[in-house]
Amino acid sequence: MTRSPLPTLHTPRLTLRPMTVSDTDAVAKMISDSQPEFIRWFGWASSSTRPAVKEYIQSAEEAMSVGTAWHYVVLLWSGKLVGRVGLSEIDTVNRSAELGYMLRTDAEGSGVMTEAARGLLTCAFEPRHLHRVVAYADCENERSRRVLARLGFQPEGVVRHMSYHPARGWRDHVSYSLLEGELRA
Repeated sequence: MTRSPLPTLHTPRLTLRPMTVSDTDAVAKMISDSQPEFIRWFGWASSSTRPAVKEYIQSAEEAMSVGTAWHYVVLLWSGKLVGRVGLSEIDTVNRSAELGYMLRTDAEGSGVMTEAARGLLTCAFEPRHLHRVVAYADCENERSRRVLARLGFQPEGVVRHMSYHPARGWRDHVSYSLLEGELRA
């Protein structure tokens, strides 16, 4: 993967723009507006404050600057920020990365995240880029699991007690992978 500035990506309905600290307020609002649903899957969401969001974005910017991550905000053509999608743990030797995403609850069910992830993955699988992408979804998060299935990700097994949720305890996640050439159109 190259360390040059990340490109802005366009899909039929969306713009994916590299996330910057100037997105702090919009990302914090997305988390706040969707907090009841986010809290169910992301234990950190209950204590997500503007300073915490800013710190996260600054960390993401640093990872992007050294080529270990691609973090994007997902914008509707109207300019409204509705989510984030990204690749982390980018390994240039093994040509692999981990996909992660979150979407405002009022944008769920419209195919936005599938379209955003497909746009990012299409760019990531171009020649000389990635060969394998992994993703994890809480075993009970059916919406997230359907996004991965629509993209062509294959389930590989259950990772027991992968994450700790303050209100729900230890959570198992399904591990998925997608290889170069397997992305569904």
